[in-house]
Amino acid sequence: MKNQKTSNQSELLTSVFDGAIQKELGLSLEDLSITLEIANMKLNSGDTMAALQIYMTLVLCNPSHYDFQCGLANSAIHMLEHDLTIQAASAMIVLNPRDARGYYFSAVGCIRLSYYNEANEDLKDARHFAELSDNKPILLEVERLQKQIALLKN
Repeated sequence: MKNQKTSNQSELLTSVFDGAIQKELGLSLEDLSITLEIANMKLNSGDTMAALQIYMTLVLCNPSHYDFQCGLANSAIHMLEHDLTIQAASAMIVLNPRDARGYYFSAVGCIRLSYYNEANEDLKDARHFAELSDNKPILLEVERLQKQIALLKN
C-alpha cells in the first residue's frame, strides 16, 4: 500500500512539473508569455508584490519554464524572500546549468541569509558561466558580491 501511495505522489509531482495545472486551466504557452510580460512590467514599475504573485502563479502553471523561475527569483530578491530566491535559483540551475543567472540569484539569497561559503561557491560558478557567455553585467555583479562577502566576513 505504501509503495502505491509513493508511486501516486511521484506521478502527481511529475504531472505538475510537466505543466498539468497549465493544461487543466486550458492555458497556452502564449497566454502565459503574455502574463510574463505583465509581471515584468509590474516588477519594472516597482509593484514588486504584484509581480511576485504573478511569477508564483506562472511557476505553479509551468514550473519547468526557465523565464518563470528567473522572474520568481528576481522578484523574491526584491521582496526579501531569500529562501524563495534560492529555491527558484535552484530550479533555474537544474533547467539550464550553463546560465550564470541561476548561480547569481542563488548567491544573492545565500549572502542575505549569511551563508557565505555557499554564496562563494555559487559566485565561482556564476563567474565561470558568465565568462563563457561574455556576460559582463553578471561578471561585474560577481566581483561586487565577492567584495561584499569579504567585508561581511571580517
